[in-house]
Amino acid sequence: MNIFISVCDYSSELYAYKILEYIKEEIDGNIFAIGGGLLKDFRGVNFWLDSVKYSAVGFFENLPRIPFMFFDYLKLKKLLRSNRIDYAILFDSPAVNLRLIRLLRGRGVKIIYIIPPKSWSLERSKVHDFVENNCDVIIVPFKFNLNVYKGKNVFYFGHPIVEIVKKDLTLENRKSVLGIFPGSRKFEVEFVSKPVLDNVLSFTKKFQEIFISSTFLTKQYLRKFNSDIVKVSEDYYEIISKAGVALAVSGTVVLKNAIYSVPTICFYKVYKISEFIFRKIKKIKVDKIALPNILWEYEFKLGNEFIIPELIQDEYNYLSVVDKLDNILENYDYYLSKIKEFRKTFFEFYPPFPLKDISEFLLGFMKKGKR
Repeated sequence: MNIFISVCDYSSELYAYKILEYIKEEIDGNIFAIGGGLLKDFRGVNFWLDSVKYSAVGFFENLPRIPFMFFDYLKLKKLLRSNRIDYAILFDSPAVNLRLIRLLRGRGVKIIYIIPPKSWSLERSKVHDFVENNCDVIIVPFKFNLNVYKGKNVFYFGHPIVEIVKKDLTLENRKSVLGIFPGSRKFEVEFVSKPVLDNVLSFTKKFQEIFISSTFLTKQYLRKFNSDIVKVSEDYYEIISKAGVALAVSGTVVLKNAIYSVPTICFYKVYKISEFIFRKIKKIKVDKIALPNILWEYEFKLGNEFIIPELIQDEYNYLSVVDKLDNILENYDYYLSKIKEFRKTFFEFYPPFPLKDISEFLLGFMKKGKR
């Protein structure tokens, strides 16, 4: 029984890593993977190529890397065709995985899609039809996904992040400490977070300490942060355990911050041409981008308020960030109480071991159809 795993972002790689820990002893064949450093270093995995480096949101944000992506895709196609694959486990990243579905389906591979495309969407689309018609198993992260993914091959076990976060982490929640999370993609650090990173030293007037997640920072920025107040760290837990307020690129990190009861300002922007395609051509309408806000309204059904302030596209600039920060600091008790209510609701709503349950289900499914 040979398995192929496809992940293209850091959060999904964490979930894939945990699932592999659960199932590795039961797999009697080869495990092939594309992903990042975690899967590359996982003992027993035949690692094919780094796909996390291509992770991006939008249509034109990855243009400089297209030649490299093209050659890596050709390499991947060759590897998939020259190795027998019985089961493919795909995580999120529709830009890559929807294309892989067509290739794998033609070779008779059983396809499992964890966190399928448009998991945030409330409306059914052609993408949902395509995934349901071409995947053998679909595992959705949110309960409200069952309103759009309705096939007999759709399953829900809870959100995987529940099993990843450290529930016993000691939180200081110091109002005087700011945490900055500029993203896990090169595009996010260099473009999206630029208004924040270019003005980090100005925030020293409002905070006694500033911690910046440095995993993806360039040397250019590291040289800029010449201050005793500003510290850089690759350890997410070191930052979040001390921070009382945070600035973060939209993504899983915003959800994690909310789980750790840290009031956070969420921001994001894509190129104008990508925004045009999203709104006018793809007809994608999004009124919320922060996962805690989406869950608050559609999963927990607690109202449509923004418990996480958001800044999107033209709304997002240095001055608007300062304005949102001032508002949180002036109304800190309110935002802290809301985010603590979110944390409590989150752990009450979702099962405690979703990745373990997913792993046991996958083993049963794969053993049943073992080749």
